[in-house]
Amino acid sequence: MEYQAGNSYEFNVQGLKQGPDGELYVYLDDGCVFTYRVKPYSFQLEPSYQFPNKLLCDVFGTNYRDQPLLRQNKEAILEEHYERSYDIFPRIDFSILKVGKDGSASYLLIQDEYGIPHRYYTKSAEDYEVGGSIELCVKGIISRKGKAYLELIEPRERKHFTIKDLTPYVAPDVNNQQTTFGKEDLHTEFKTSIVFSAKSSEADIDAQMLIILKEIAAFMNAEGGRMYIGVKDDGETITGIENDYPHLGESDIDRYTYDVKGKTEQQKQDIYENKIRNSLKHINSIAGSLVNISFQKIKNHTICVIDIKPSPKPMFVNGILYQRQGASCRPLQRDDISYFVLSKLQGDAMTAFLNNYGVDMNVPEDDEDVAEEVNNNGASLTLVPLSTEDDDRDHTIWKQLCFYSDGSYSERRANYQNPNNAHEVHNITIEKYQKKEHQVLLMQYNGGFLNAVNCDNGPFNQRGWGCNGSYLAKDPSARLERVWCADSHDFVAVYCEKDGATYVRVVNVSDIGVHDNLYSHGNLMAPGDYNVVGIYHIPASYHPYIVQLIKRVGPGYDVDGNKKQKSIQRLNEIIKSLPHS
Repeated sequence: MEYQAGNSYEFNVQGLKQGPDGELYVYLDDGCVFTYRVKPYSFQLEPSYQFPNKLLCDVFGTNYRDQPLLRQNKEAILEEHYERSYDIFPRIDFSILKVGKDGSASYLLIQDEYGIPHRYYTKSAEDYEVGGSIELCVKGIISRKGKAYLELIEPRERKHFTIKDLTPYVAPDVNNQQTTFGKEDLHTEFKTSIVFSAKSSEADIDAQMLIILKEIAAFMNAEGGRMYIGVKDDGETITGIENDYPHLGESDIDRYTYDVKGKTEQQKQDIYENKIRNSLKHINSIAGSLVNISFQKIKNHTICVIDIKPSPKPMFVNGILYQRQGASCRPLQRDDISYFVLSKLQGDAMTAFLNNYGVDMNVPEDDEDVAEEVNNNGASLTLVPLSTEDDDRDHTIWKQLCFYSDGSYSERRANYQNPNNAHEVHNITIEKYQKKEHQVLLMQYNGGFLNAVNCDNGPFNQRGWGCNGSYLAKDPSARLERVWCADSHDFVAVYCEKDGATYVRVVNVSDIGVHDNLYSHGNLMAPGDYNVVGIYHIPASYHPYIVQLIKRVGPGYDVDGNKKQKSIQRLNEIIKSLPHS
């Protein structure tokens, strides 16, 4: 089926799955053999969320393989969470993602609790800063020029805060016997239970604990805060945690037992705290040291109070980085993760991190400030190549794979004779640590094609490495130019030419389509009308230097243009410093 950009189509939902880049996507199909994917919103990442059987998506373009690029239809998403019109306009706290201008008009790019972005045009945009919040009233959904928007207005009593207004968080006294705890905000969260889902009211301790852990990690990745368990979202209704006690031992993943039968109230509270602390290990080994857990008796109910300190290092839950923004827990995506991690690793921690991966700390990290600083100091860019001499990885040879001039391949064995007497053109040694770390075998062909095959599974373990196979079965005209192993966190730099101009982009190895055979021609690493002139392996440790050049599609950036020149210079120096066959 041909998909036209600008049109909307309904797809069958396969479910939420992890993509080759390690991120979560909603996988779709059109009833045929083709599979597509689209980015989920944050609310769709909740364990309790149930996807519909079909999902309406907009086509906004095509990739270099002529496959449709999809995004979820915003009107359908808005209608899932908002009414077309309200009699009483609800007030909502929006997180501020960007302060920008559209011509002479100023606007705020904001995000609601569901992770849906919106634009709000206001003359006072300069009063706000990224990271703050703004409270707006929602009148309903409006359509303009075929697109759907939330109609937003300021409340009569406008309230907002900016980063400049923030003061260090000080937790209130837990023993003050208060019965009203305020409202959810940057430092406060209410949960009724660690067992029962707020949506279904069914006992599912594993699913609910995952939600609790995400919220705690989000506080740790922000300024810290306090979570009340046994209190409804209004901050006033006390439900208590008593109903949680009988279900503490129902986890399918927790190896500990939590039997509260015949126990005193104090003993029950101790068991409750142990359940939470054991669950915190799923975040990080130090997560438990950043929380203080206490209990308070209010109105014949017991509530649990968790005071959370900010973390000096990023805290992930199931590979996803969450952060408290306003009154919500938000998952960070792609470059936001990189910038967040780098912002956490300052001073000695940053030095230790980069030195561990062989990067010279004399080079400034910020892409836009490097050139001026380097020029003023009269120094050249210095990068230290990676060294594995002192690491503790197992460098024992696992397999040796040989490729021959007739297009065949085999595992190297003693006394092996190629049946066609073809000469060896390439070989690759795969060490045991590369298999253990799930690295990929990259096969570069003429014309700018790159095939990726998992080292630890696929045809090698299915058919056996020792069998004679063909790596050119589908395209005898192809010529294998280079073979090497790479970590999924590494990158490749792709240089291409067109009309006398040279372009470069950096691609995550995890974004290269992985095949289950050696005879695939692989992925064309540039648009079809561009000539690929170089593909280079860049280790993951150089990410701070090249992050500005990461681009999933297109030819990349003009090496002689006005954009990204500092990053391009740095990339060229990296390539010169690394051994490439």
